[in-house]
Amino acid sequence: MEALTRLTSDADQREPEPAEPELPAWARKVEAFPQVDPVVLLGLAPVAFYLLFDNFVSVRAAIGASVVSAIIVFAVQRRLRPKARVVFLISMLGMGLMIIFGVVGLIWDDGSLFWASDPVDDFLTCTIFLGSVLIGRPIVGPFVRELFPALADRLPGEHRVWRTITIVWGLKMLATGLLRLWLLDTIEADTYVWIRTLIAWPINLALFLWTLRMIRGTMDEVALQRMRPASALDSDDAAEVVADTELRER
Repeated sequence: MEALTRLTSDADQREPEPAEPELPAWARKVEAFPQVDPVVLLGLAPVAFYLLFDNFVSVRAAIGASVVSAIIVFAVQRRLRPKARVVFLISMLGMGLMIIFGVVGLIWDDGSLFWASDPVDDFLTCTIFLGSVLIGRPIVGPFVRELFPALADRLPGEHRVWRTITIVWGLKMLATGLLRLWLLDTIEADTYVWIRTLIAWPINLALFLWTLRMIRGTMDEVALQRMRPASALDSDDAAEVVADTELRER
């Protein structure tokens, strides 16, 4: 009994643990964004290997290293993420073009011919994206939901926001393809790779952040609709709420 009393007294005398500091507003916003699958980031390897081998070995070695690394990355991504079907199909298109143009570049010892796969890939992907909108199945929906698995239960795949995002990305790919085609016809391959990377990263990052912002806002709207009581169906926007509910149940 005395031991129990001493333990209780010691516990009362202990100082309370300090509260965890509250994150600033910007950090809370970053933390709220869904996290990208790190396996997808392996796709940066082919460009890195090309730049490395082109600077220290030769053009043929750079093309070969880039193609081999692309095949390895493709195999690793497929093995680790076998359920990512849309990402797999788009990656397979890019890898197939890289192999075809890689063979041409190796034969002619020409880096520009190898990187000509870029605009071709852009134009084909643009066609896929805009075509998916025309048939009523925007491809960005399943694509993003595979990159961000946490979205699967938070944002319906048939939501209209995917149509807007798909159109914007499709037009971006069209513009990127035209720009890359012009650059390949104007500058040397080694310079093209650096400019390609320096231009693509900030543009893709800006569009990526815009996409996350759109998704985040839409997730908040969907969450509010799911929390809305049944009496909300009698409001002025009842028809829209019913339509959204029916789409989610299909």
